[in-house]
Amino acid sequence: MTWCWDHDPARRPTFEEILSYKSDAFANAAAEGLGGLRQNHLKSSITKLWVDLSVTENANLLSLPWDPFQKEFLQIIDETKGIDILSALLNIDENKQRVTWENFHQFLYIFGPPESGMLSEISKLLQKEWFWGDISPIDASRILQSQRPGHFLVRFSQNKSNVVETPSNLFTLSGKKRDGTVQHKRLSAVSDYKQLRDTIRKEKRQYQLTKPPIERPSKYAILFKKSPPIPVSPSYYISAGILPPGSQGKDSQFENK
Repeated sequence: MTWCWDHDPARRPTFEEILSYKSDAFANAAAEGLGGLRQNHLKSSITKLWVDLSVTENANLLSLPWDPFQKEFLQIIDETKGIDILSALLNIDENKQRVTWENFHQFLYIFGPPESGMLSEISKLLQKEWFWGDISPIDASRILQSQRPGHFLVRFSQNKSNVVETPSNLFTLSGKKRDGTVQHKRLSAVSDYKQLRDTIRKEKRQYQLTKPPIERPSKYAILFKKSPPIPVSPSYYISAGILPPGSQGKDSQFENK
């Protein structure tokens, strides 16, 4: 900062130099923040993606426009589907169609370095009715208090103090006990989200948990909501010369004569 206010105007940096310094400083800080990712080439590719897009899109380094970011990220992980999953996890709608570095940073720690097929694997977790994602302990308690004992949900942990060194304690199991109290348990043994489903099966047996609440957050539930079947008119079956579903043999008016 003092460099910009040098007494000698000739020694003050140009606007391009300030941008370059700002980008380099962010890249170094970002790489340090990604210490949990062992592969150095991934740290550099991620920070390069972020810094390059901030320059191209003339954006703040703390957030990027969603559309160009998702196109570049899908190329890195070599996937063409699952963008709605990524959008939900990065809270894109809540952030006015922008992805923040804070949310992206958390995504990488929870789900690991970008790799081919990762969104397909993540979708298996998000399909579980007990996965409620990024809700607070207060909200989890409020939801479970209105449920019968045995109801439970799994959410992202808050205050992940050791996330930089060891990506553990990332998930918390919240459940209503038989005495009516709500208990929150950090799943410290889970260092990989792929282990979570097996862990939950064991925890359900140990703590006599039964099922999750019905009303899951809409941003996850809507991802896997099945579309209602499209009604087909009787004329279609007549013209095709086939029996409609549910019709049987000679009792059907669509029987071929």
